[in-house]
Parts: sequence; structure tokens; C-alpha cells
Amino acid sequence: MGRNSNLVARRGSLRILAHPLLLRHERSHLHRRAFAGIDATPRLTARRNSALRKDFLLGPWLASARNCGITPAEKNDYERNARDLITLWGDANSPLHEYANRQWSGLLNDFYKVRWQKFFALLHQSLQKDMAPDLDQFQKEIRAWEWHWVNEHRSYPTTPAGDSRKIGLGKVERNLPFTFQTR
Repeated sequence: MGRNSNLVARRGSLRILAHPLLLRHERSHLHRRAFAGIDATPRLTARRNSALRKDFLLGPWLASARNCGITPAEKNDYERNARDLITLWGDANSPLHEYANRQWSGLLNDFYKVRWQKFFALLHQSLQKDMAPDLDQFQKEIRAWEWHWVNEHRSYPTTPAGDSRKIGLGKVERNLPFTFQTR
């Protein structure tokens, strides 16, 4: 994917994760100021679409890294390094955050989505209390959570799942005023 398409994918991810919060707070003046300019259109197929091609799966990246090790300890080290390269690019306090991020199935749901949910939960809580969010405390908590994710060992699918033709035709049929006949 090119640079622009990655940017669009990231903005699409924000829309997916922001949508439920936007709906809950649509009458809040503070909310409208905080989320000005964010399109609330849900884009619920990003995770499913990224699982359609092997190029967009987290599983092959991690499996390949684990295969470089001989002992269980080496396999764990290689997996941790592979996770670190696509998320933190260093330790828990790395200043090069998101340096080599990817929009891969597995990573979208288990890393980015959870992180956004935690952030929006903080914003939701601050709106309810009518006070500014404690971003410094959030940064400490999220860094600890991210480092935990980098160090965990969970396997992900290594082969694509789903039929891209059917999903693509379904999108066309839902978004056009007429229906296509397929063979």
C-alpha cells in the first residue's frame, strides 16, 4: 500500500472506533468541539477485508519470526522483536512510537482497536465528569499495556479467510440503488 492509502486506512480506523462514542454524545457541546471534523460513518469491514489477503495478516509475520528461533526462549525473543518492530519500535518508553505500523488483521483488532477503545473510554469518562482527561496518566497506562502486548505470545491465522469477490459484490449491492446479477 502506498503512503496515502495507509493514511486513509488509519483515518478509516478512527471512524470505526469513534462511531459508537459519537452516537452516544451527539448532543454534548463539549463532545462536538472535541470531535469536530470526524466523519461518523461506520466502516465496519476493515478488519474483515484485511484478513482476505496473506499480505495483510499478522500471523505470517509472527510465525516467520518464531521459526528463526531454535529453543522456546529464542522463539519467544524473535516473536517479541517482531511485535516490537511493528508497534513500539523499542522498549515501553520508545520515542519512535508507530514508526513501522501496519494495518494487518490481528493487529487491527488486538492492538489498535483496543488502544483506541481505551482512549475513547478516557474521553467518555472525562465528558461524564466534565473535566479534562489526564493524558499523562493515560500515556503511562497505555505504554504499560502496549509493552504487555509486545511481550505476550498469541498465535494468529497464517492463511487468509473469506471470499473477496463475495464481499466486494456485497458492498457494491449495498451501496448502489440497483442489484447486480452474478453468475
